Amino acid sequence: MSKFFRIITVIIVAGMTVLCSGCRPKYATENDVKTYAQNIVKGENIECVGEAEQHKFHFISKDRNLEFDVWSEAGTINIDGANFGYTGDYHINNDYLKNVNLYYEKRVYTLLKKYGFDNYRKSDDYYSLRILEFSLPEIMSMKEKENFDEFLAELKKIVIEENNKHTENIYNEYSAMYNVEVWYKTPQGDYLRTLGLNNNNYSTDILPDDTVYKLEDIPKSNMVVQNIIRPLRDGILIEFSSEYDKK
Repeated sequence: MSKFFRIITVIIVAGMTVLCSGCRPKYATENDVKTYAQNIVKGENIECVGEAEQHKFHFISKDRNLEFDVWSEAGTINIDGANFGYTGDYHINNDYLKNVNLYYEKRVYTLLKKYGFDNYRKSDDYYSLRILEFSLPEIMSMKEKENFDEFLAELKKIVIEENNKHTENIYNEYSAMYNVEVWYKTPQGDYLRTLGLNNNNYSTDILPDDTVYKLEDIPKSNMVVQNIIRPLRDGILIEFSSEYDKK
């Protein structure tokens, strides 16, 4: 049976190779890219200032110091890492939301310092801040908990401020501006994971809605690990020591 499927796979791949051998790489036109850009910014006043490189166009905001790129890539057929030619279609990509986060980055780091959360390490693949992982001690003072809640409230203000710049809601559970994850460091030196608000995959998306984010509302899980893996991309791991630990 497995031999039969291998033969069928070879036939299909060969057929696709023949079909696609005559296809040339196709890219979006400049007008296609401009239309796409207008759709993703949802009302922000932007201008295309030229082609940064072939098939990549550079845009600026007319309202603030914000720049981003939109580019197209030719569609290809890839099977098990092998390229079997072009599909005759294209994809369009952008870094708009990343650069929006970059626009607020200094402000977020200032807030982290203000509330005592300035001991952090960036992820290896870092462009702009989006994911914030907190390592907190299980025992914290009331003031330290209030500081954490106030930081989340300030983070939410940024999300609302940005969302108000657009004619449509630009952030949802699939494209949150910030994602916060909390771990508790146990007295034994291990780390206890939390579930996030509404049991949202261990983390909490900061959205422009009516949710009030508080540390006490984030439930603990039963998962204990020896080490936290810091965010794989666009994030930081913040390690906070309570005043009780310093005594």
